[in-house]
Amino acid sequence: MDMAEAVRGILTAQSGANSVVFKLKAYIADRLNEELTREQLIATNKSISEVADGLGYGNFSYFARLFRKVHGVTPHDYRKNVRSRA
Repeated sequence: MDMAEAVRGILTAQSGANSVVFKLKAYIADRLNEELTREQLIATNKSISEVADGLGYGNFSYFARLFRKVHGVTPHDYRKNVRSRA
């Protein structure tokens, strides 16, 4: 193995490890954000637009689409369903 191959192997291993750490941090942040979102929808009387804005989603449509993709219902329906069970 020449020096270039050794360096390439080290860089690949390090970038792979960094990629795993980055993905793990992103996963944790997503889960925390999901929990905050659900908490805000259930426990507050803020409008869904205010909840989205407070969580850093500048685009309400994107927030609603993403929420529906993750939870299978719109934020409005989620809130309504959870509150009706309480």
